[in-house]
Amino acid sequence: MRHLLTCLGLLTAVCAASAAEIELDVKSAVMVPRGDIRLAAITAVNCKDAGVAECLGALSLGAAPLPGNARVVGRDQIASALERAGHDPARLRWRGASACSVVVKTARFSGEEIVRAGREYLTALPQFQREDVRIECEQTPRDYVFAAGEKPPALDVSAAGVDRPWGRLRVFIKVAADDRVLATIPVTFLATSRQKILVAARPIVRGELVDAGCVTTREMLLGPQSDAEGWLTREEDAVGKKALRPIAAGMPVTATAVVLPFAIRRGEDVSVALRSNHMEVLAKGVAQRDAFVGDVVPVKVLTTGKELMCKVTAAGAVELPL
Repeated sequence: MRHLLTCLGLLTAVCAASAAEIELDVKSAVMVPRGDIRLAAITAVNCKDAGVAECLGALSLGAAPLPGNARVVGRDQIASALERAGHDPARLRWRGASACSVVVKTARFSGEEIVRAGREYLTALPQFQREDVRIECEQTPRDYVFAAGEKPPALDVSAAGVDRPWGRLRVFIKVAADDRVLATIPVTFLATSRQKILVAARPIVRGELVDAGCVTTREMLLGPQSDAEGWLTREEDAVGKKALRPIAAGMPVTATAVVLPFAIRRGEDVSVALRSNHMEVLAKGVAQRDAFVGDVVPVKVLTTGKELMCKVTAAGAVELPL
């Protein structure tokens, strides 16, 4: 609707201008923002009626060229555009150049600028504000050139999963202008820092339940190659879990080396609690598969032989809400 009203206003103005003489002073070269080339950008439009001059100045002469290119707009192209809009070319008076060379405004971001924006984003995060943290860019991106609008493009940085100051960190740098995202540039940083991680205080055998005496903390230098290992940093991340493989004394305890033990095992007797708001009934049952706390598993009740789907609440215990 807004576009339609603009067009109607332009046609009305052109009709009014058709009886008036219009002088166009063509510029030899101009730089325009991204979007369409407007008549007022490449010529000075002179007319007794200022409103008519303003409307004609808003006439589009086509799209602006791509960055690094130029488009030449001659008097004949201008006259054709005005004729299509309903104006008599015979009433035009020309001054200035015979043609205008048009280039688009550009904004350039060097690879170094892009890296600097990503680095500044990371170092502003609380976990990176330590003297022992080192951050390097894996590969500096190429320079980027963008067509600029009325406002210059700006860099907006974000990252996902940057919760620790070591490893391979992926940062995404968006180039935005006039509420539009022109490009998203991924940049990888390599971060190293000294961290206290969990290690075996003594040899841990496969299948052993880890207790507080099995583990201790040790400061180690972690970096990009450490990222995939899932290093544990807190004692509670390992205590109470079962070792899936042997861990030698002094070796790191990783997330893949320990697992929560099953709370119930298939074929084991379990205590079944049948609960309602007013009563609780206990019965004996047999677990039909291995399960962790919180899992819902089939349990065969011994007294009735029925199989019920029960929730595991603790080691050897399940419940069925009534």
